[in-house]
Amino acid sequence: TVTPTSEGHEKSPISPYGVTKLAAENLVTLFGSEFGMNTVSLRYFTVFGPRQRPDMAFSKLIESARQGMSFPLHGDGSQVRDFTFVRDVVEANKLAAFSNVNPGSVFNIGGGSPVSMITAITMLEDITSSKIEIEHFPIGPSNPTLTFADCTAAEKSLGWKPKMDFYSGLKEQAMYQLARL
Repeated sequence: TVTPTSEGHEKSPISPYGVTKLAAENLVTLFGSEFGMNTVSLRYFTVFGPRQRPDMAFSKLIESARQGMSFPLHGDGSQVRDFTFVRDVVEANKLAAFSNVNPGSVFNIGGGSPVSMITAITMLEDITSSKIEIEHFPIGPSNPTLTFADCTAAEKSLGWKPKMDFYSGLKEQAMYQLARL
């Protein structure tokens, strides 16, 4: 795997989820060219932040910290993700909607600071002042060990760069979630 991953890297999804994302991107581009519409596709890299779905990892980790329950970690925690804060994603969407770009343009939207799951767990323990009990499970198929977005094209064409650093975003999500429990 080449990292950071640019929009031009060979697309070979390793999961059904990835295949459906690529199919949707291709449909959007085809629809745009067929009907003369200015379409843009954004490739989000692991979005997190306040109001994250309860079945997502950080929501589950925060709940584990609050209730003293174990967290089911798939793999050893060394897998690395380019986590992207939700407000940065919203800003990218707004810029893409109103930018004059080539029809069918594709842009990576990533946080810019890949972090391992074990590091994220350690940060959440610091933020919540709680020890999170980890229950290890096999990593399972179709799970990449590293995601890291090259967002150069989004910066050049949309004027977009991520603004939220990972720790601050994680803290904001945890404080939001804990205040509502």
